[in-house]
Amino acid sequence: MTREMLSTLSQETLRVRYFAVREIDRDLLIRSCNIDYDREIAILAEISKDGQKQMIGGARLLSEPDSGRGQFTILVHDDFQRMGLGAKLIDVLIGIAQEKRLDEMYGILLTDNEKMLALSRKMGFKVTHGSLGESRAMLYLKA
Repeated sequence: MTREMLSTLSQETLRVRYFAVREIDRDLLIRSCNIDYDREIAILAEISKDGQKQMIGGARLLSEPDSGRGQFTILVHDDFQRMGLGAKLIDVLIGIAQEKRLDEMYGILLTDNEKMLALSRKMGFKVTHGSLGESRAMLYLKA
């Protein structure tokens, strides 16, 4: 399902999610499918189409040992963007981060990824722009 979804993404969606990746290769598939369950959790969104499961998005939270932080990543297939799926996936990750008692959750985004920057702000993240075309979306989980 991962290979099928990734192979049908637009070049723009690939670029804003994986930054420099231009094509789906074996290494990307391995990184996408292999999970270090001690530090990482992955959530998949799927639908049933013609009796077959189809992956339409996913999100990950990678806990940084002994730091109280976790980095999130999110991907929603082009055909399912702007439907609320990204917000739902982030909301689930926030709940998981709180259960893990993390102090903060962040994502590294391309500064020109306006859709994800807007969604991050909508979900309560503070966005700061850095150098090299990257921004950081940060959510403090403890008061």
